[in-house]
Parts: sequence; structure tokens; C-alpha cells
Amino acid sequence: MKSFLKIVFLLIVFSFTISRCFAMLPPEVYEQMIKESKIKAIATVKKVKIIKKNKYTIEERVFFHLEKAMDKTNVPDEFSGLCKSVRKNQMRLIGSDVHFYPLKNDRVFVTITTEGGSITSYTTLTPELEDKVNKNFDEMKFGINEIYFD
Repeated sequence: MKSFLKIVFLLIVFSFTISRCFAMLPPEVYEQMIKESKIKAIATVKKVKIIKKNKYTIEERVFFHLEKAMDKTNVPDEFSGLCKSVRKNQMRLIGSDVHFYPLKNDRVFVTITTEGGSITSYTTLTPELEDKVNKNFDEMKFGINEIYFD
């Protein structure tokens, strides 16, 4: 009986340790990645190309057409970024990756590490949100994968 309880205890400790290792990172980490992104722009998705698939995720290259560069960033008229998404038949994966679901013709505020690099935020624009982005860019807040205003 003692060895059984010891095994159960070790399994519980192991499970807790593993879940902590593969958990989301603190929100401040994602906020910093967005702030440090070289591309910050209002753009339209022109094409979404699947790069790689596996049983759980899809990696995509998203091609954008620039509408407006923000934060004095030098953004080309056409640019791209990489993202991952969880396949529809899978539940949310544990880990630090943020997943995006881009669609052709989406109008978004997007941040990307560098041209062709990882997408760090992707927020679909409503007229109200776009107005706030244009008028109050410096007051914008950064969530785990999107922008918002208080």
C-alpha cells in the first residue's frame, strides 16, 4: 500500500511539473514581443498559404497589403508573416505558442517580428477599433495576441 501511495504522489507531482513547463508564458512576455515587433500596421490579408501541417497544428504564411504603417515603422507595401493554428478537430494545445486564424480579405491591425517573421498580434478591425487605433495609438494596450483599449 505504501508503494502505491508513493507512486500516486509522484504521478501527481510529475503531472503538476509538466503542466507548469508547458503553460502559457506570463502576459508581459507577449506584450514585450508585440512592442518589439518591427512591423506594426493596418493591413488587409491577401493570401494565406499553408506551409506545414501535422496532426495537431497548421503553420501558415500570411501575405498582407499595407494600408497604414503605425509607430513610425518602415513597412513595405506587401509583407508577410508566419503563424500557427490548431486544427479544427483538435482542442487547444498546451504551450507558449499563440494561435491565429487568418482569413483572406480580413482587415487587421497586425504586428510581426520582422518581414517574413512571426506574427505577434492579429486583431480584426471594426470601424470603432480602427478609429481608436488611428486617434489613440499611444494609448493602445497589448494582450496575449491582440490589441485593446481601456
